[in-house]
Amino acid sequence: MSESVFDIDTAWARLVDARTRGDVQEKTLAHYALAQALYETGRHAEADQLDWDAYALAKVGSSSRELSVTLFEMMTERGVYLAHSAGVAVTGHDHHGGASGNAPQPVVVTEEERARLLDCAATAFSRAEQAIWGREDVPEAWKREADERLWAVRPPQESSAPSAPMASPSMEPAAEQVVVGYLVVKALGPFLEEWAKKLGAQLGESTVRALGRIRLRRHVASPESELETRLPDTSSPTTLILPEHLSEAARLALIDLDPAGETVRGTTLYWSESEQRWLSAEDYTGHRDGWEIRHTWDVPRRNDHPLHTYDRAPTWERARSRALQAGTAAPDGVRLRHIHIRRTSEEDWGRGLPVYLPPDDLDVPDFLR
Repeated sequence: MSESVFDIDTAWARLVDARTRGDVQEKTLAHYALAQALYETGRHAEADQLDWDAYALAKVGSSSRELSVTLFEMMTERGVYLAHSAGVAVTGHDHHGGASGNAPQPVVVTEEERARLLDCAATAFSRAEQAIWGREDVPEAWKREADERLWAVRPPQESSAPSAPMASPSMEPAAEQVVVGYLVVKALGPFLEEWAKKLGAQLGESTVRALGRIRLRRHVASPESELETRLPDTSSPTTLILPEHLSEAARLALIDLDPAGETVRGTTLYWSESEQRWLSAEDYTGHRDGWEIRHTWDVPRRNDHPLHTYDRAPTWERARSRALQAGTAAPDGVRLRHIHIRRTSEEDWGRGLPVYLPPDDLDVPDFLR
């Protein structure tokens, strides 16, 4: 098998072609090849997602012994190549079910590179083992050989029987969640491929390499997210503030943006639903698609009506930050009771943000009371 099968650009082109033709078997093989290619270039999170997708596709075609064997042989051959590149002797696999011995060629690599090659080889062998695991129509000798290959590049105490991914890679609960590249496509949809394709064309690189420049940031408490694209020779990323529900019009307008254009490159843009276009921070500040903050204050001897003050911000995250800071600047004797945030164009204030109110007998600074 040609080494180019695991070239990141070749693997991506193969996947796109298989999707276009609707060829499930070829699509499965392409997923495995691309997952391995991404892993070998250090894009591990994307590789994990593709590995999950590949496993799910393989399960669809699980009745096909031919597919399982092809995957097994493809990933075994890749693992053998990587192990030999690191100077480790492992047996290959011939197409008749036997092991084939190939002595590794003398190599001169650094310890760091050798460790990387062996890690990538172990990943390939794990995927090969996974392809035939649980099948009763393949020789048990193949499974034993697969174990031996894996142990040859990874100490036994670090090895384990292959298993299906427990769950698709997902964002763990955290203050900020970041996904990159192919994971962004999974999170937002195929239109991101078009954005990456356009970006790649302008930078003279493939779509899959351009995807590596894209990341999605999500703040757990915020309905908005940030789509960042890092370009060469630009210190700040191009950032698009995505609303919670990204409309079709917003997606199409995003694709139409020139990612390397002077008005877009390195700037922050906001989607205006009312104007149906992306606006710069300067144009968006104070816009009707921004966010409005309402503070409800508890003022002594004012029991007839609550006292409200209002503020505005271009994004939910800024509105939240500004809203919470307001309580620390309250004058003596005034307590912040409620905070509400809504889009300027909405009428309902919705649920309020939590406000910390210390007990009256607690010895704390006045500005925290």
